[in-house]
Amino acid sequence: MRFCPFAQRTRLVLQHKQLPHQIVNLNLVRKPDWFLAKSASGKVPVLIEPDGWTLIESLVTCDYLEDAHPEPPLYPGDARKRAAMRLAVGKMGDSVIPAFYRWAMRRGDEQKAEWESLLAGLTQLQAQLGDSNFFGDCDQVQMADLMIWPWIERLPVAAKMLGFQLPRTAGTGSSRGKNVLMETAKHLESGEPEPQLKPNLLTLYSMRFCPFAQRTRLVLQHKQLPHQIVNLNLVRKPDWFLAKSASGKVPALQEPDGSVLEDSLVTSRHLEETHRESALYPSNADKRAQMDGVIAQMARKLFGVSGDEKKAAFEQLVTELESMQSTLGDSKFFAGSESVQMADLMIWPWFERLKPSCSLAGFQVPEERLKSLMSWMGRMEQQRAVLETRNTDEAHVEFTRSLLLANQPKYDGY
Repeated sequence: MRFCPFAQRTRLVLQHKQLPHQIVNLNLVRKPDWFLAKSASGKVPVLIEPDGWTLIESLVTCDYLEDAHPEPPLYPGDARKRAAMRLAVGKMGDSVIPAFYRWAMRRGDEQKAEWESLLAGLTQLQAQLGDSNFFGDCDQVQMADLMIWPWIERLPVAAKMLGFQLPRTAGTGSSRGKNVLMETAKHLESGEPEPQLKPNLLTLYSMRFCPFAQRTRLVLQHKQLPHQIVNLNLVRKPDWFLAKSASGKVPALQEPDGSVLEDSLVTSRHLEETHRESALYPSNADKRAQMDGVIAQMARKLFGVSGDEKKAAFEQLVTELESMQSTLGDSKFFAGSESVQMADLMIWPWFERLKPSCSLAGFQVPEERLKSLMSWMGRMEQQRAVLETRNTDEAHVEFTRSLLLANQPKYDGY
């Protein structure tokens, strides 16, 4: 069932391991008899092997997929790290998930009490995460992260629907990563003082919802470069920022020596040239040229989509997305690569916004026409740099609505 968090666990593992599979979505109120004949419990997920062998329960199916398809692995080789992961998943199952459902189902004072219980469980979970990028003190997504994620994905939406506000300290938002040593809590505006910056650090002047600034943030996170972020109100820009930036645009990247670079592509390529580790361009010149072509195609085709009639503009957008899908081909990432490269990071911000933007305009992304591109998006969503820079779909919708409909961009409060 598309909205079942337990079934989503198994889907996450299938996608992470890039295992070809098919999905049968079920109405769990009126379950078909042929499904009940396969599943004694009548619950999802149910995983059926090609020979008809059937397995149920989310944790069991996920561990089975890890054992049967060990690449790419979702458990580290270190036994202590594996134990830490199982502890995090156990904490989620013992306290956070039950508290989540009790809070969602109850009302009045009982609901408020369950909310506090849920926050207490999340705080304990956050303590287990510590300063690590992912659970188990790992630098990339592991089984624990995938097993926990479905409820974290649903929490901000449920909280807003039920009239609750998540404290920033609850650790349920998009983690900015341990490499962000300072980020201004609000978008600073004209009349507010310049923040006290940490010395000898890269400083990125940014706006949380700007896709161009996200390009540079993605590269900083991919390369795990320590940096600090100053978020700016782009309607009322502070004078001290305008003194640094001739254009007044973001991103603006300030080196520790005070020199400032502007433009998303310029700053991203500068970081690639000055910090060669975790390279984002292949050594092969032809492939580098192919990547630059992908970035140019994105800028030329997708950024320029416009039209008086929304429906015509949407069809034009889908046509251009199909062209991008053709460029991707059968590769995992653009330019025929097996791992994330510069081209993927430079085009990702607009794909992150694709579904919420279409939803806001009253359209639905035709996933059947864009299967390969949707698979690429699934792979990108599991990348550390993406996880550490992304905003929720709900936040994108709310910000876009404030920008386009009210003409008063709401930068903060998400």
